[in-house]
Amino acid sequence: MSKLCDRSYTNGAMLSVKMIDGVGCCPSCNQPTACHGKPIEQRALFWALHCNTGVSSESIARHMTGGEGRISPPSDSSDRARCIRLLEIIPEWIPRLRELLKYDEQKQETGIVINSSGINAYSNSWAKQLPLIIAEGKL
Repeated sequence: MSKLCDRSYTNGAMLSVKMIDGVGCCPSCNQPTACHGKPIEQRALFWALHCNTGVSSESIARHMTGGEGRISPPSDSSDRARCIRLLEIIPEWIPRLRELLKYDEQKQETGIVINSSGINAYSNSWAKQLPLIIAEGKL
Protein backbone atom coordinates (compact mmCIF):
# COMPACT_ATOMS: atom_id res chain seq x y z
CA MET A 1 0.00 0.00 0.00
CA SER A 2 1.40 3.36 -1.05
CA LYS A 3 1.83 6.14 1.46
CA LEU A 4 1.88 8.78 -1.27
CA CYS A 5 -1.48 10.33 -2.09
CA ASP A 6 -2.73 10.47 -5.65
CA ARG A 7 -2.72 14.25 -6.04
CA SER A 8 -0.90 15.19 -9.20
CA TYR A 9 1.25 18.30 -9.35
CA THR A 10 2.05 17.84 -13.03
CA ASN A 11 1.11 20.26 -15.82
CA GLY A 12 1.79 23.28 -13.61
CA ALA A 13 -1.40 22.83 -11.60
CA MET A 14 -1.70 25.45 -8.87
CA LEU A 15 -2.64 23.37 -5.85
CA SER A 16 -2.07 24.25 -2.22
CA VAL A 17 1.28 23.33 -0.73
CA LYS A 18 2.44 23.46 2.87
CA MET A 19 6.05 23.87 3.87
CA ILE A 20 7.63 21.19 6.07
CA ASP A 21 11.31 21.72 6.94
CA GLY A 22 11.66 24.03 3.94
CA VAL A 23 10.21 21.53 1.44
CA GLY A 24 6.87 22.10 -0.31
CA CYS A 25 4.61 19.22 0.70
CA CYS A 26 1.13 17.97 -0.16
CA PRO A 27 -1.34 19.08 2.54
CA SER A 28 -3.11 15.71 2.25
CA CYS A 29 -0.23 13.29 2.78
CA ASN A 30 2.65 15.53 3.95
CA GLN A 31 4.93 14.04 1.30
CA PRO A 32 7.08 16.26 -0.97
CA THR A 33 5.05 17.55 -3.91
CA ALA A 34 8.14 17.10 -6.06
CA CYS A 35 7.44 13.36 -5.90
CA HIS A 36 3.78 13.30 -6.90
CA GLY A 37 3.26 11.77 -10.32
CA LYS A 38 7.00 11.55 -11.03
CA PRO A 39 8.92 8.53 -12.36
CA ILE A 40 11.00 6.46 -9.94
CA GLU A 41 14.25 7.96 -11.22
CA GLN A 42 13.14 11.53 -10.41
CA ARG A 43 11.84 10.51 -6.98
CA ALA A 44 15.10 8.69 -6.23
CA LEU A 45 17.09 11.78 -7.22
CA PHE A 46 14.86 13.99 -5.04
CA TRP A 47 15.39 11.58 -2.12
CA ALA A 48 19.17 11.53 -2.64
CA LEU A 49 19.42 15.32 -2.75
CA HIS A 50 16.80 16.41 -0.20
CA CYS A 51 16.33 13.69 2.39
CA ASN A 52 18.39 12.46 5.31
CA THR A 53 20.15 9.43 3.84
CA GLY A 54 22.33 6.79 5.48
CA VAL A 55 24.32 3.71 4.56
CA SER A 56 21.37 1.31 4.79
CA SER A 57 18.88 3.47 2.86
CA GLU A 58 21.58 4.13 0.27
CA SER A 59 22.09 0.35 0.16
CA ILE A 60 18.42 -0.17 -0.70
CA ALA A 61 18.60 2.46 -3.44
CA ARG A 62 21.88 1.02 -4.74
CA HIS A 63 20.41 -2.49 -4.98
CA MET A 64 17.12 -1.39 -6.52
CA THR A 65 18.85 0.67 -9.21
CA GLY A 66 21.52 -1.95 -9.99
CA GLY A 67 24.35 0.06 -8.50
CA GLU A 68 27.64 -1.33 -7.30
CA GLY A 69 29.08 -1.28 -3.81
CA ARG A 70 28.57 -2.45 -0.26
CA ILE A 71 25.01 -3.30 0.79
CA SER A 72 24.55 -2.91 4.56
CA PRO A 73 21.43 -3.45 6.70
CA PRO A 74 20.27 -0.80 9.17
CA SER A 75 21.79 -1.04 12.62
CA ASP A 76 19.21 0.87 14.68
CA SER A 77 15.85 2.66 14.60
CA SER A 78 17.35 5.82 13.09
CA ASP A 79 18.73 3.81 10.18
CA ARG A 80 15.37 2.09 9.73
CA ALA A 81 13.61 5.48 9.75
CA ARG A 82 15.81 6.63 6.85
CA CYS A 83 14.92 3.43 4.97
CA ILE A 84 11.23 4.03 5.66
CA ARG A 85 11.43 7.59 4.29
CA LEU A 86 12.97 6.24 1.09
CA LEU A 87 10.24 3.60 0.76
CA GLU A 88 7.52 6.18 1.37
CA ILE A 89 8.83 8.16 -1.60
CA ILE A 90 9.35 5.04 -3.75
CA PRO A 91 6.74 2.50 -2.56
CA GLU A 92 7.23 0.42 -5.72
CA TRP A 93 10.36 -0.98 -4.07
CA ILE A 94 8.51 -2.41 -1.05
CA PRO A 95 7.54 -5.71 -2.77
CA ARG A 96 11.20 -6.19 -3.78
CA LEU A 97 12.70 -5.83 -0.30
CA ARG A 98 13.21 -9.59 0.11
CA GLU A 99 15.82 -9.37 -2.67
CA LEU A 100 18.12 -7.82 -0.05
CA LEU A 101 18.28 -11.13 1.82
CA LYS A 102 20.90 -12.33 -0.66
CA TYR A 103 23.40 -9.94 0.97
CA ASP A 104 23.11 -11.56 4.40
CA GLU A 105 26.23 -13.36 5.55
CA GLN A 106 26.60 -16.02 8.19
CA LYS A 107 28.14 -14.31 11.20
CA GLN A 108 29.06 -15.37 14.67
CA GLU A 109 26.40 -14.82 17.36
CA THR A 110 28.47 -12.71 19.77
CA GLY A 111 29.13 -9.04 19.95
CA ILE A 112 27.71 -5.76 21.16
CA VAL A 113 23.92 -5.62 21.38
CA ILE A 114 22.42 -2.80 19.32
CA ASN A 115 19.79 -1.00 21.48
CA SER A 116 16.85 -3.04 22.79
CA SER A 117 16.27 -5.02 19.60
CA GLY A 118 18.47 -7.90 20.77
CA ILE A 119 20.35 -7.71 17.48
CA ASN A 120 24.08 -7.54 17.95
CA ALA A 121 26.77 -6.18 15.68
CA TYR A 122 27.62 -9.67 14.44
CA SER A 123 24.11 -11.02 13.92
CA ASN A 124 22.59 -7.95 12.26
CA SER A 125 21.09 -8.83 8.89
CA TRP A 126 18.48 -7.85 6.36
CA ALA A 127 16.45 -10.86 7.53
CA LYS A 128 16.21 -9.33 11.02
CA GLN A 129 15.80 -5.72 9.92
CA LEU A 130 13.23 -6.01 7.09
CA PRO A 131 10.35 -7.06 9.39
CA LEU A 132 11.19 -4.12 11.67
CA ILE A 133 11.22 -1.71 8.71
CA ILE A 134 7.83 -3.02 7.52
CA ALA A 135 6.31 -2.86 11.02
CA GLU A 136 7.73 0.52 12.05
CA GLY A 137 6.86 2.11 8.71
CA LYS A 138 3.43 0.46 8.54
CA LEU A 139 4.36 -0.49 4.98
